[in-house]
Amino acid sequence: MKRISIEIDCKRLSLAYSDSGPGIAYENREEVFRPFFTLKPAGKGKGLGLYIAREIAEYHGASLFLAEDEDHGPPRARRLQVLSASDSEASKPQLLHGLR
Repeated sequence: MKRISIEIDCKRLSLAYSDSGPGIAYENREEVFRPFFTLKPAGKGKGLGLYIAREIAEYHGASLFLAEDEDHGPPRARRLQVLSASDSEASKPQLLHGLR
């Protein structure tokens, strides 16, 4: 069964999205934010979605990054995390600590 989860932390102004998909391999966790990079088959993706999403987040003083979901074994990023500017720098290293 497919699953989508969204967690909102109003105190930290953060939002985390995760789903039951295959995740993104650790070595691609930053590549997916580059323009025109896609993991989809040829003709199925433009490779702009996460690039544009990160640009919008940064324009508004937030950060957008992938973090490992602790519920799954192999080092694959399964969480998309958005943090406000006030919490971005302090929280990002802690949230990414589990990535190998």
